[in-house]
Amino acid sequence: MNRGSLKDRRSRFTKKEIKSSYIRLMDVYPKEKINVTLLCKEADINRGTFYLHYETIDDVWKDIENDLIQDSKKIFDETMFDPKTVDATKFVEHLRETEVWSKIFYGPYVSMHLHEEILNNAVKMLADTIPEGRFSEEEKRVYLHFVIGGCMAVERDRFENPWKDFDKTNDFYNELTFLVSEKYAGSAKNKKGEKK
Repeated sequence: MNRGSLKDRRSRFTKKEIKSSYIRLMDVYPKEKINVTLLCKEADINRGTFYLHYETIDDVWKDIENDLIQDSKKIFDETMFDPKTVDATKFVEHLRETEVWSKIFYGPYVSMHLHEEILNNAVKMLADTIPEGRFSEEEKRVYLHFVIGGCMAVERDRFENPWKDFDKTNDFYNELTFLVSEKYAGSAKNKKGEKK
């Protein structure tokens, strides 16, 4: 067996356990109270092992955010890419139901960097779903930021303030996002100009 690849696998496993431990500690401690000592105890490693992989506790957080940015591209592609309409609700709903996302993205510690990276990736991926000539490039960018950013904000609100009349409010939310998408982005058209 290649010793280099074994070492790489061990390193990846250890980093994954350090990040998982950090996320578990968030159930017990506020982010600013999580330190290397707590993390090493939770991950069952010594300080030397920690410092082989990270320079500071903040580097662990940055690594978790980078993982989420990469994960968001995959989730986005699987849940949201519909050539007929722009609908961010499936994407944000998936994030809300995933434990790591609910703790970090919908928790009190979400960074502007993470928020902006996800928003910008979503805008890039959805830009081609809007029929040619519908908007100028600038209008398209504004529209997509409005729809996706708005859905993300609503989901954060729903996470923090569970809806009392869920069915009615959710129907209203879905109708609102559909109406905005249909009115401004419209349905994709085939070559003859007919709606699909």
